[in-house]
Amino acid sequence: MKTNPCHDRPGVRPMRVAVLSALLSGTALGLPAAAWAQSTVEGPSIVLDPITVDGQAAASDSGSGTVASTGYDPRGMSFGGLLNQPVREIPQTVTVLTEERLNDQNITVLDDAVAVTPGLRAFRNDPGRSSLFSRGFEFDSYFVDGLWSPLSSIAGSNPDLAPFSAVEFLKGPSALYAGAGNPGGIVNLVRKRGLEEYRVEGRAGYGSWDHWRGMIDAGGPLNAAKTVRARAVLAGESSDGFVDDNEWDGGVGYAAVDVDLTDNTTLSIGAWHQRRSYAPSNALPTYPDGELLDVSRDTFLGADWNEFDTQQTSVIGELEHRFEDGSGHMRLSARYTDQQGDGFYAYTSGPADPVTGDVSMTSAAIDVYDKALHVDAHIDKAFEVMGLEQNILVGTDLKYLNERFYRGSGASALPNNNIYNPDPDFARPDIAWRSRTDTTSTEVGAYGQVRIKPWEPLTLIAGVRASGYDADVKNLLTDTKTHIGEAHASPYVGAVYDVTDNISLYASYTTTFQPQTELDAGGDPLGPREAEQYEVGIKTQWLDDKLGASLSAYHLKDRNRAIANPDLPGTYTASGAIEVNGIEASVNGSPLPGWDIFAAYTYQDMQYVEDSADLSYRYYLPQHQFNLWTKYTVHQGPLDGAHVAGGVNVTGPFHNIYNGVRIEEDGYVTVDGQVGYTFRERFSATLTVTNIFNEKYYERIGTTGTFNFYGQPRAIWGELSATF
Repeated sequence: MKTNPCHDRPGVRPMRVAVLSALLSGTALGLPAAAWAQSTVEGPSIVLDPITVDGQAAASDSGSGTVASTGYDPRGMSFGGLLNQPVREIPQTVTVLTEERLNDQNITVLDDAVAVTPGLRAFRNDPGRSSLFSRGFEFDSYFVDGLWSPLSSIAGSNPDLAPFSAVEFLKGPSALYAGAGNPGGIVNLVRKRGLEEYRVEGRAGYGSWDHWRGMIDAGGPLNAAKTVRARAVLAGESSDGFVDDNEWDGGVGYAAVDVDLTDNTTLSIGAWHQRRSYAPSNALPTYPDGELLDVSRDTFLGADWNEFDTQQTSVIGELEHRFEDGSGHMRLSARYTDQQGDGFYAYTSGPADPVTGDVSMTSAAIDVYDKALHVDAHIDKAFEVMGLEQNILVGTDLKYLNERFYRGSGASALPNNNIYNPDPDFARPDIAWRSRTDTTSTEVGAYGQVRIKPWEPLTLIAGVRASGYDADVKNLLTDTKTHIGEAHASPYVGAVYDVTDNISLYASYTTTFQPQTELDAGGDPLGPREAEQYEVGIKTQWLDDKLGASLSAYHLKDRNRAIANPDLPGTYTASGAIEVNGIEASVNGSPLPGWDIFAAYTYQDMQYVEDSADLSYRYYLPQHQFNLWTKYTVHQGPLDGAHVAGGVNVTGPFHNIYNGVRIEEDGYVTVDGQVGYTFRERFSATLTVTNIFNEKYYERIGTTGTFNFYGQPRAIWGELSATF
């Protein structure tokens, strides 16, 4: 029946494929890389009969229904069991950052994962407070094993990645799997699970600006039968930052237990808590004509009392039953999240005087508190018709969110600052709250999808989600209430055609919607945003699935985004349609023994195609981006265990028009490098240098008054790790 690699389950899956793959690659016996490519070497060879073993495999780090991979090329994408498909069988653009790649590039927070992913962009701020965009639209949520939680740059809720073994991105509207959400796509974090073999891993690193990070990851069985497995992760980090007075610190703790109730039924429970503290910086203004400042990159135009604190606690539970014949699973899962962010800080509020360098200052106060719950129940089942595998997915879910959001500023004016001689020492004003709201929302959904093979090379996919959304918004300053109710159907259609065993063509039509709480001039809530995407592409897998490549083109349209009404402050109107057209090409995996590579080029054009008074959403994002990261590891000779790695990031020009003034970055190129050595597969050391040529550039542009961020200067990072 179903042989999809994403259905493999730790502790219960057959080992035939795993053992054969390990023997063929030579990794199971620690053979040198030359053995993997022995067909290219003259001389006698020994051919062994295949070895088949029936039994139970050791638990993987990633757990149920998640990515199984080595190197940089994943075998599949799961999204908590809802997708559960090899990448080639998903008719949308997919990027999965494997655990090996996360470790190689020192990616420790979601901001960094987005920054290296094609088609995505991080609008940098303090770590964990960046705005994250996909195909031109900001993420407003993220998922863990397919379970939702709100994501907000203003609340600083971007997660630390220590508790997770992979990051999955599905690009474009995806309401079928995710429910209501932004048009850019979904991001899912794959949670680390309990281990069947005892293992302890420690990492410690130190680098520029007194930056340090330490992590310990330990797990193993809690009983002799290995039916109860545990995992614990603890990570801490601190940095002074390359901007003066912009220090920050934080940490995360995680624990998980997996219990096999029967051979085919597993209960998994996990919890994590993270916190961060910042002295935030809103970066720099421009001159009145929009020209970007040429000042020292360590310039801090804030106050010495700037502060921002965030914390988040999540608890997740999952009960999964896998069908005896391996044809699918039933799963009931839930996640509860409690997160808070609060801060008060000063920043620039107008352009800098080009003669004196003086700039006006203002302050902002934020207090946001979210309680979120997501419960999902679904069945994924394969069956045969005329000897061909078909598949059906049906499920239902509930999302609940209560959000309290206070926004304010200083009750008194602040003195001017100076871009050439910054002074953070001035009095802190009292806070005056300008806005206080309490919102409670509930979304109930039912979804279904069928994957049909009318004949062997062709797979047809059709699905739909029906959603009901209700929200009550209370203005705590005026004691007024607004009720919003929406019902929406979101269709999904796709097709995958296998041209050969290595090449697949695909096409898809996907949709999403997003309810809005903003009110129009009549006091009524605006209708929901609606988005649709058409995408076509080609995906390939080579070298026994060790190397993958893809090419896609998409047309995305988003309608009715709420924008401020210039004629009646405090009210909103629905914008016209935003159209995004793009091309994405990528290659990732291991083209040769010891060589890992990820390379991608993206082209993206965003414009309004229907009338709108709002032009701000057209800009900020570059049309052209190219990313490369490659690593070569020596597996034989006197340098056995050594590796060298490097990357290039090319970003084309981008700009913004603010109040009629154009602000532009001409584009930039940065180069990174790394050397490392692994000893006896237990101990390793790496030295990484980012922005080797110390390119000076603006990574993010904003307005004439603020939010223009320099990219990080040259930085050095050294790390030691040990595994037992």
